[in-house]
Amino acid sequence: MEQSFLIRGDFIFSDREGKLKELPDSVLLVKDGIVCGGFSADELPDDFEKLKNGEVHFPETDSVFSAGDAGQQIDTEQGMTDLRGLAYYNFRGRLIIPGFTDLHLHAPQYAFRGMRMDHELLEWLNYSAFPEEARFRSADYARKAYRIFADDLKRGASTRAVIFATLHTDATLELMRLLEDTGLVTMVGKVNMDRNCPPYLTEKNAEESLRETVRWLNACGLNLKERDYTCGPAGGEPVSKTAAGKRSSGQAGDGKQPFSRTFPILTPRFIPACTDELSRGLGRIAKNTGLPVQSHLDENRGEVSWVKELVPESESYTDAYDRMGLLGGPDSFRSVMAHCVWCSDEEIRILKDRDVFLAHCPTSNSNLGSGIAPVTKYIDRRMKLGIGTDIGAGHAVSMIETVRQAVQVSKLYRQYIDENARPLTMAEAFWLGTMGGASFFCPPTWMNRGKKASESGSFLPGYTFDALVLDESQLRTWMENLTLTERLERFLYLADDRDIAHKFAAGRGIF
Repeated sequence: MEQSFLIRGDFIFSDREGKLKELPDSVLLVKDGIVCGGFSADELPDDFEKLKNGEVHFPETDSVFSAGDAGQQIDTEQGMTDLRGLAYYNFRGRLIIPGFTDLHLHAPQYAFRGMRMDHELLEWLNYSAFPEEARFRSADYARKAYRIFADDLKRGASTRAVIFATLHTDATLELMRLLEDTGLVTMVGKVNMDRNCPPYLTEKNAEESLRETVRWLNACGLNLKERDYTCGPAGGEPVSKTAAGKRSSGQAGDGKQPFSRTFPILTPRFIPACTDELSRGLGRIAKNTGLPVQSHLDENRGEVSWVKELVPESESYTDAYDRMGLLGGPDSFRSVMAHCVWCSDEEIRILKDRDVFLAHCPTSNSNLGSGIAPVTKYIDRRMKLGIGTDIGAGHAVSMIETVRQAVQVSKLYRQYIDENARPLTMAEAFWLGTMGGASFFCPPTWMNRGKKASESGSFLPGYTFDALVLDESQLRTWMENLTLTERLERFLYLADDRDIAHKFAAGRGIF
């Protein structure tokens, strides 16, 4: 169960309009992991700072202690609250911000981050990504590699993440187990790919890919019947038990949920890697289960042209996904598409109508020379939007670096591509990295048993408490009386993940 506590510090976060809100030297009340309100630290009882003999969660700083049986009450936005039994985290003078949501990254590519960048997308996939991903057929290799990835993600600035695994079912489940142990909130996808990929990394056909997807989902706690989603060669007849082979784990599971913070997300790699049969099959699963979908869209001009050859009846790359039933909609499942560098106005209209989330990946788009997404155009059209590190085409898993890169490339977009475009402000980039991306996690899903998940990415009342306590001690300056906004901008430009002192996800202390 999530903790209930008071936490003191200098809070800065985005409101629902994307404006920065400052709460200098304030205290937030968090109950069962949810922000209930805040108040000035001046309103703390006079003897509250003396209560340092209770439970100490971070003994090296002596910054956490229990309010014990003080019997004091505080007037918050939700009424009078008894402080008895609440832990008190005293981070006075520390800047505290919401945790970041990494809306797109590839866990198996973490090993070669920062290397092999001298190619564009399609060549890079064959030279770098596919050979490394093939190694995850080995359970031992997957366990070793994913443990490093999970440990580093835990230590970084992301409290939530939407992650590609590989096509290997068992390795994907191992990644999910390791992520569950970190305390972070994540979505993880077993990748589907049955064409136009090397033989060593291609599923035999759509039937096999869908069967493995059902096996994976049932291991995640769903209760699906294999025959409902796999068809024989005739196209329409359910696969027979003989065709299913010895593997009965494709049969319906028992519905027990082995994960509480790690959720499955359907993951067709991209249109070029998935036959129409496979794509439509995944669309059926999404429609029937409400599971979200993640994929790539309009990343590279060569990729866009290839999609037109593969799906000639489609009007665009986006239309191809829509024809396969993979975009969802306001009253259906939710989807997130990474990159969206080359979207036409008609594609933008479809994406907005379908409530599709866009994952802006500035570092990987720069590294592979894919282009610059018109991110402020998407913001001005009030589209759903967040930021992704896109490891390993992105060279760092740090959302701090990716947020500042988003600002920088938007200025280049204005100078060299569209002089009428406006650059991204730091406040907007911060909103994208926190509140914008985090909202992908809040629709009703089967994992929440039909209940709407609490929103996150902000410290507004009712939001789940995801937070980073920052260490600015290395950012030396002789300037005095900096505002919280100035401190935030300075941190985002100069700091990195090593400057995070403490981290909370879903109301739980991570470190």
